[in-house]
Amino acid sequence: MTAGKATTANFGTVAALQTTIGPNKRGGVTSVDVIAKIAVYAASALALVWINLWFVKFTYQGIVGGDVAIEPVQIYDAGGKTVTDDHISRMIVAQIASIQAELDQSLAELKEAQAPSGAKLTRQIVVFSADPGARDFPVPKAARLSATLFSPTAIDAKISGVDLGALLPRIQDRILRFSVLILTTSRAVVSGDVSNLNDGNPNPVWIETDQTSHDRIARSIALALVQRAWSTQGALYQYLNESEFGSLVDSIITVSRINRRALNSGSALVDEYKAALAPIASLAQKFTEWHDLCYFAGSVAESGGDYTQAIQFLEEARDTAPDETISETLAKHVAALKASEFAKRHILVSVKVAQAEYDKLFETKKDTVGISIIDSPNAYWDGAYISAGAGMADIPDITYDVTANAYLKDTGAEIFSGTGEALGHSYADILASYVKQVKLGQTAATADWVIGRAIAYE
Repeated sequence: MTAGKATTANFGTVAALQTTIGPNKRGGVTSVDVIAKIAVYAASALALVWINLWFVKFTYQGIVGGDVAIEPVQIYDAGGKTVTDDHISRMIVAQIASIQAELDQSLAELKEAQAPSGAKLTRQIVVFSADPGARDFPVPKAARLSATLFSPTAIDAKISGVDLGALLPRIQDRILRFSVLILTTSRAVVSGDVSNLNDGNPNPVWIETDQTSHDRIARSIALALVQRAWSTQGALYQYLNESEFGSLVDSIITVSRINRRALNSGSALVDEYKAALAPIASLAQKFTEWHDLCYFAGSVAESGGDYTQAIQFLEEARDTAPDETISETLAKHVAALKASEFAKRHILVSVKVAQAEYDKLFETKKDTVGISIIDSPNAYWDGAYISAGAGMADIPDITYDVTANAYLKDTGAEIFSGTGEALGHSYADILASYVKQVKLGQTAATADWVIGRAIAYE
């Protein structure tokens, strides 16, 4: 009986297929027709399975793909035209990852930077770990923000009566939505609903910017999101506005890059540190209670040769140090800097004395040569600055000698290369002796022609 039922069922299937596909020329159904119909059914079933798997994967990635999901940005122009752009959203996701990666690398390099043994850069790079009182910025690991793109694509499909397109947005309780109003070619307003960040800050994102390019808008939004994530850790990031936070991030990255170039080239990039100081100094002057920021500003000022500001910021860092040991260490460093500043002023007097004579001898008018105090008993001309140890303040004729190098090298004569290097230094010694004689009212006959004797005759 069982076999008979099976046979009946098989004939029933064939009959059904015959009804669907129709009889062949002989009034029956061929095996080819049956196979074709089965193939169609199988393909449809596989397609449905693939759609379900894709949906599950898409939904899962949306849920666990990041802390937040960025929806395509709505862009409005002054004329009321609206465009939905997922390119900006993709750039936001990329910028968040890029900013955090760059900061991680920059802070690690600043903390671990070491001047080569015996190098001229001992005190001319920003090194967080060189001083027990120095700490890197407390970028909180627990506040790392990861983001993914959320694209609520219109899906015109239903499974068991459930509208997939309508279900997708409801799955995401981490969606962040942003809109951009382009007012002019140089002014835009960015607003965003970021309540799903759950950072304890009920305020939406509101950024007014003069940058209307998509990449700059994306970076502004990414910086705002990173800042809010970091602010949950209790640091002072929350008190910075969007522009200030961006300035701080850019400054940390910039100073790290200058450090890298200084270490690779072996040169003291004083001018570059000095240029990098302005935005950092502005923040440190506003947030004097922020120990890490004040130390950072003081370190950059020191590397840029601005000891006045370096002392100011390091004293603020000393006064806001988290413990007594750090405070005492910074106090010693400030005392050393004050000695360096005193030495720099005295060396500068000697530089001006020498330049007054050299300008006349070489019939030129050179700008005042810059000075950088280094942790060394030596002095030399590095091609842009006089680098000298604080002890050179008591030996003015050494400063005359080094200053002469700045003029001799400008002549273009090959007196500082190869075997001629000794000749160049001999010329510098003669010029230094000449300046010393003029200063002391001596003649060639009455001068001692000694260079490097520590005599305070100025």
